Amino acid sequence: MNHQPLGVRQCLTEASRITHHISNLNEAPLVHQMLSTLANVNSTTPSSALEKLRLEIDIIMHSLPLVTSRKGYSLRTPLAQSSTEVARVCRQAKSAVAGLLARRH
Repeated sequence: MNHQPLGVRQCLTEASRITHHISNLNEAPLVHQMLSTLANVNSTTPSSALEKLRLEIDIIMHSLPLVTSRKGYSLRTPLAQSSTEVARVCRQAKSAVAGLLARRH
């Protein structure tokens, strides 16, 4: 039986705590798709699938709303808070995927 790696489990647990933030964003369908793919990752997942997942995470992170104003001030809007929380989970997911890839090379 192939279990989810620890980093993946931690990321999915964290994502389950911020579902309201995820649903606040236009990127929610992409985030849900990425989390679904991440949930199926295990020790037998091909490296090519992990690379594709890492690319999906990058795309999501680059499409999230900005959290700073043009003058560099942090925005305190609900959208900015949601973007920050989702970006944190994406960084966690990317780290977990990168760790899995690093163990194979």
